[in-house]
Formats: sequence, C-alpha cells, structure tokens
Amino acid sequence: MTKPALKSLSSLFPKTTALKSKASTPSSSTSIAAADAAPPADAAIKNLIGGLLERDAHASASVPATPASEWQRNVSAFMRKDASRSLRGGVALSLGVQEEIKRVLCEDGKEEAAILCRDDGLNGVSGSEVEPEGLYLTVPWSETSNNAVAESRKEMLRERKQKWVYKNTKSHRFRMLARKCSERFGSSGTMKVFGMLGRQAALHEFHELIGYIVEEARESKDEETVVEKIYQVFELLKNMKELGYSLDEAAYGPLLKYLIEMSMVEEFDFFCELIKEGNERCLTCLGYYEMLLWIQLDDEEKIQKHLSGIVNNKDEGLSSIEENYLAALVDRDRKKELISLLEVIDVTKVKLMNLINIFNSLGRLSLESLAEKLIEACKAADYEVDNLSQFICCYVISLPNLASNEVTSKFRDIHQKHDVLPSSSSYEKLVSHLCDTFKVYTALDIVKESFIEGVSLSIETIHSILYACDESFEYHLVDQIYAMICQHDLKPTSETFRRIIDLRVKMKNFEGAYAMLQDLAKTEASVTSGMYNAIMAGFLREKNMVGAMMVLRQMRNDDVKPDSMTYSMLIGMSSSEEDMLKYYNEMKEGQIHITRNVYMAIINSYASRGQFEQAKQVVLEKGIPEKQLYDLKSALVSALAVHGQMNDALEIYDEAKKTRCSLDPKAILSVIEHFESEGGLNRLTELLEELSGSEYWCDGCVKVILYCIKHKDISTAVKLIRELKDEVYDEWATNALCDRIFCQIADCEPGETEIGIDFLRAMKEELGLQPSRKGLDFLLAACASAKDLKRSLLVWDEYKANDYPYNVLNYLGMYKALLACGELKQAKKILRQMQQDDYHIKYLVNAFQQTYCPPSSKKSARKSVCFEPS
Repeated sequence: MTKPALKSLSSLFPKTTALKSKASTPSSSTSIAAADAAPPADAAIKNLIGGLLERDAHASASVPATPASEWQRNVSAFMRKDASRSLRGGVALSLGVQEEIKRVLCEDGKEEAAILCRDDGLNGVSGSEVEPEGLYLTVPWSETSNNAVAESRKEMLRERKQKWVYKNTKSHRFRMLARKCSERFGSSGTMKVFGMLGRQAALHEFHELIGYIVEEARESKDEETVVEKIYQVFELLKNMKELGYSLDEAAYGPLLKYLIEMSMVEEFDFFCELIKEGNERCLTCLGYYEMLLWIQLDDEEKIQKHLSGIVNNKDEGLSSIEENYLAALVDRDRKKELISLLEVIDVTKVKLMNLINIFNSLGRLSLESLAEKLIEACKAADYEVDNLSQFICCYVISLPNLASNEVTSKFRDIHQKHDVLPSSSSYEKLVSHLCDTFKVYTALDIVKESFIEGVSLSIETIHSILYACDESFEYHLVDQIYAMICQHDLKPTSETFRRIIDLRVKMKNFEGAYAMLQDLAKTEASVTSGMYNAIMAGFLREKNMVGAMMVLRQMRNDDVKPDSMTYSMLIGMSSSEEDMLKYYNEMKEGQIHITRNVYMAIINSYASRGQFEQAKQVVLEKGIPEKQLYDLKSALVSALAVHGQMNDALEIYDEAKKTRCSLDPKAILSVIEHFESEGGLNRLTELLEELSGSEYWCDGCVKVILYCIKHKDISTAVKLIRELKDEVYDEWATNALCDRIFCQIADCEPGETEIGIDFLRAMKEELGLQPSRKGLDFLLAACASAKDLKRSLLVWDEYKANDYPYNVLNYLGMYKALLACGELKQAKKILRQMQQDDYHIKYLVNAFQQTYCPPSSKKSARKSVCFEPS
C-alpha cells in the first residue's frame, strides 16, 4: 500500500487539543473507567454491585479493588448510547467471550467478577429503560468447585495440549484474550469490556491492542481506515499516560515501525513528540527508530552526520543512542556503513545481543573476512567459548543460498580455524536451523558429531528432529533417533515417547509403538492417554476396529483413564447408533467432560450413516457453550455438504449468518468445494466473500474458479485468476493453477474441449501467461479422447509456438488423436518419429490400434510398423 495522502495532522487528530496540554478526563473512546456524569444505576444494579464488591473483598493484593462509584460509572457509561456505538454492530458479549475472559482471569488467580451485558444493553438502550433482571451475570469464580467440575477442567486442559505442547504463560493468555475482544468489539470497545470487569487494563493489554490495531492498518488499503486506526493508537497512548503508565518500546514500537514503512514523516515526528513528553528514558531508544526512518527515506546526509559523530568519538566508546544507531544499520543490512563502522569501533564494548545481531547481518551480507576479524577481537577480549561459538553459528546459518552440507562444513571450518570449541548452544541452534528447513539427515549427523565431541544436547533438540521427521514424512528415522537416545543416556520425557509412538504408528509399526509403552515404564516419565490415543488413531485409520478395541482394553488394564479424545475417535468410527450411544454413556458415567470434539464426532458419525436429522439435533443439545456451538454448527454444515445435503447446509449457514454467528472458514470452504448446482455462481461469490481476509481465501477462490471452468464461465474464472495473481500468487503458482484447470478439463466428458481452447486463448491474451508443457499435455489428451482432430492440431502447434520440443508423450497423444479421427496416413508419420525400442510404447501403440482402427484398416495400419508386446 502506498502512503496515504493525509492532508495534515489536524485532519488526523481532529479531537485533540494542544500536544502538551494535560487532559483532565480520559478520552471517551478509550477510557477504561468512564468519568462521564451518567445517571446512577437503579437499585437492583446497586445491590448487585455491592454484592460483587463484598465478595471481591478478599481479592489478590496485587489487584486493587475498584470503588463502588467507579463500578457504577462503568455500568452507566457502558449502557449509554455513546458507549454502545464503539462496539461493532452493537453486539453483546457472547458466552464464548465471557468464558474466555473468566478462564484467563481465573488462571491468573484473580478473584474478579464479570459484569456482562445482554444485547439490549448494547444497542443504545439506557439503563433505566432496561429491566434489571437478567441484565447482568455474576459468576462466583472463587467458589470451590466440586469433583465433576474439577475433572471437567482437567479434561479441557488435556484437549488443548493434544496437538500443541507449549508453555502457557500469562502474556500468551492475555494476548489471545485482547485479540479476540478486539476482533469482535474494536479497540475502544475492548477497553470498555475491561472497564466493565472493574479492573484497570494492564500494560500488556494496551500493548496487545496497539499491536493488533497496527496490524489492521497495515493490512488495509483504505486511506480512511488507516487514519482511523492511527487515531485509535493515539487515543490508547494518551490514555496510558493519563493512567500513569510510562510509554515503553512495546507500546510505541509497532506504530513507529509502521509509520516508517509508509514513509509518514510528519506523523512520525508527531508521535515522537508525544512519546518524549515527560519520558526521558525513551530518548535513546527513539534514536533507533529515527535511524530506521532516515534509511527508509535514503537521507544520506543525516545518516552520515550521525555516523561521523560515532567515528570521531570512537576512543570514548559507543553511547546508548549511538549503539541504537548501529542496531538500525544492522537490521537493515547497510553494508557500506557497517564496514566503515566495524573497522573503527571496539565491538567488544557492544552489548551481547547487538553483537549477535551484527554476526547475523554479516552472514546475510557474506562478509566473512570482517566476521573473522571480529571473532578474533572477541577472543582476545576473553569472551566465553560459548559466546564465541554462538557468534560463529549465527554467522554461518545466516549465509544465503548454502546447501545443508555447506552450512555444516562452514560451521566446522570456522571453529577449527579460530581454535574455538563448538558449544552445546551453538550445536542446538544449528540443529534447529536444519530442522526448520527439514534437513533431517544433516541434523542427525550434527547430533552424532556433538556426542562424539563430548557435547551433550538437550532432549528438546531431539524433539525438534522428531517434529521435522513428521513434517517431512521421514518416519523411518524414528528408530535410529530412539537408539541414539538410549545409547547416550538422554532422559526422554513423556512428550518424547508420545512423538516416537506417533511416528511408529504412522509407519504402521504398531508392535513397536506398544514396545515404547513398556520402555516408558522403566523411566521416570508418566504414561498419558495421548500415547494410547496415537496408537488407536492408527488402527482407526486402517479401519481396524479390533485393534482399536484392543488399545481401549489395554488402557483400562494399565489404569490409564480414556479421555474425551479417546471416545471422540471411537464415536466417529462407530458402525451403528447403538455403539455410538454406548461410548457416549460411558463418558457420562465416567464424568468425562463432553468436549466439542465429541459432539463433532457424533455429528459426523450420524452424517456418514445418512441420519441427517439426528445430526441436526446435536446442535440443539442443552448446555452446549456458545463458543462450542459455533464450532458444532460449522461441523454440521461441513458434514451435510460433504454428504450431498447442500440445501440443508446452506440453510444452516444462512441462519447462522442472520444471528451474526461466524462459521469456521473450513466449513464455508467445504460448502464451496462440494457445490455442484448450475447457476450458483452468485451464491459461491457470497461464500467466497465470507473467506475474505482469512488464510482459506486462496483455496476458496481456486475452487470457485474450477466451478466456473466446469460450467463454462471463462470470464469469471479469468477475473478471479487475475485477482489471485495480483494479490498473492506469483507466476509459478498461477501456472500451477492453470495446469490444474487443464487437468480438470481432461477429466471432463468427451466433447468439452471447446472450454479448454477458450481458456488457453484467455490465458495467453488476457492474463499474459505462457501455457506450460504439462497443461498442453492435459489439453491434448482431452482432445484425443474427444476425437477432436481440429483442436488436437491447435494444441500440437502450441508446443512449437512455446518452444517445447516434442517428447514421446506428445507423440503418443497425437497418434491417438489421429487414429481416433481416422487419419491413418498422418498417424503413420507420427509413428515414424517415435522411439520404437521401448516395450511400454509398443504396448500403447498396439492398444491404440486395437481400439481405434476399424477392422478393414487394421491390417494397413499395422503394416507401417507392427508393435507386438513381447
């Protein structure tokens, strides 16, 4: 996106006063504790608030209690029309958002209450106009849960960890919460949500909101939207200062980087003044962003002015701001400036993190002699061996266009040349780099080398190799990796065993997977239901219910309780409704939490047996949380579409849309993929618009294009291809899509070759693309099968026009077309140009002659050359 043509800062910030004036009240759009002189809440609300405050008297000391008057102001302000406008579409807090807020705050150990409004309160109805009963929902988060609830919570946690194993930190939870609220309510609405909770927004919440708004501005192409987003960030920064927070880099960094990318100099200067005001600590950090701006603008005068100051004062060492100037040059890989600076300054006085970034930049710029000079300087300054090895590793893995063997060779050579022993951290970083590019064999060689050198690596490094094996389908390496773990006395964890079991199952080595469970008993690692689930999933993929039931019995014998994932797999593969209900009842008797995976398995199980009405009844089950209900409706729409119930699928989709329930993009994609009716292009276009902005839009667009080709709508297909090409596709991806279209044409009924020729013409004239050899092969095969000699000859000429030498497949395709059309003399000429000593060619030629030559001409056709299979 080009830089928006903003007229002036006054147009950007129409509501602001002088920059240095002290605002006495928070902004109406972003204030957390609303200071409006709103009418007091009615008696019911007051009583409710009093009860909440009394219950929260024992809250954590780290979270100050909110005064009753402030709670009242929050409620009143939020219920007013002005406050409701900031919420997108006036949508109330959904149950899913409520549950997410409660989960996040509860997991932080904060005993807080949620004041949650229903739809009426958010659509501009004042507090006095709404009946107080049912308006607010109080949730006793701190009450002691019974065993069933505790077990239910454990089950949900297990489900979250099935696919991703990560350290769930406080910042991650709040980041997800802030993002979900922002997507639904906008930035100002999100701040009011936090205000309704009676708590002051923390720094990390401001940071996440600002980052999200900047992302929206970056993705937008509309100038007005960009202006609005920048103004929202301004309001948030101003609100932070009013609440007494100091503006740190996490708050203003994303915005300044965006302004630099868009070359918005005036806006950049404005925000720098705002940040500097009363915040002297940020001055040195702003130097980094100022240098980035000058680099973006190619302002050589200012760049050289500040670099000359560094060179002139080289004996005094780098100041903090000068080191930030250097960091900006490093991030932008300014080769000329870096060489001149690193030749004169003392790099041993540079901060360690900046020094690591310098070696990364030297690698990207392939400045090996300078990198080796710095290594020697650091070595002379008695840097630790671990740091020296890390510098070398950072340089090597940053080198561009190196094959994996060249990377490892360079890693060894530089260590040997400078007499530095590789450290465990540098080995691990190198292995991680190789695994990221799925160079599994080379990564294994590095691990073996480290053990030979007496350097022990962490088990997490082995996990990264196991993950790379899974992603690159190198399952067979799992036994070699496990042998290495045993040989070098590494301590495998439960996660190690789970990954190994999963890989062995994918190799269909069920016996070896079971053996891992026996080995696990000899270690300190604990067996989990996920390990048995991996084995069971393998049996179920093979449609082996006997093996799956054996796993279930083994789990019970080993006192491992089946979880919701276990039962969801069994329910999904049930051959009858009786079996499905049996597993469902077992879950309820065992007090196992019924997760969305279980409900989705029930829906798919019913749909696979044609019991569509029963599948629809699942989403009407009482007690399903709203957040899960969205997922279940998505699963139902997808299941109905897959099994040919398109009208029902679209009806449920329309109902969900009316209630502003956004279905999963995968469900919409499934509907697009299985849409077969003619004349449904408008409907497909509507569905495609629902995918706009998601990662599934490209897939959906491709499927609509294939639909257009199938129904002979070339103009719409070309329009969508052009849109794909302009937005995300490069030339290679666009050609691959065209090949897929020609492949679909080849699979069509004979007589549909006209659409192929029309698309070929549009591809060349309207899209400016050259057809690939593969695409022409598909098209020639379609013409031959349709006995369309005229179009076969057109395609034949296209090979020559695009400089594609004829190969044996082309000759065979044209020979088939000529025989099918009765052109025996021309077929004889083509046959003479073919390779005649290959058995497979002989077989195909003979088959074509048997199929297409009439009895009267078979003899003459074979006189030219008789290919009989040996």
